[in-house]
Amino acid sequence: MYHHWVVIYLDDNKKAEYFDMYGAIPPLPIVQWMSGHSDSWRLASLEPVTELMYDFTIAFAIFVINKRPEAKHLVTFMSNFSKRTLASNERTLELYVRSLVPLSAK
Repeated sequence: MYHHWVVIYLDDNKKAEYFDMYGAIPPLPIVQWMSGHSDSWRLASLEPVTELMYDFTIAFAIFVINKRPEAKHLVTFMSNFSKRTLASNERTLELYVRSLVPLSAK
């Protein structure tokens, strides 16, 4: 069994999105929570995102937490990721993480 980060995004209209890098269906306790706290929910996943290496799951979770509220629609948010190449998705997350951690002074 593996452990990894997931994110639930709940918008002002009580619509929930469940982000899982591996595209897994949420476990029953999470489904029950989302059903009790939202009018509807959906799995937010794209194939290139589900193929991200394990090292990038925390980066993806942080990216979702920080950037998803800025996009009006899920499709707009997911356009940050390529449908073609895993390398470009990893690069997107790498650049984002580097923007959060300032380089030390030389």
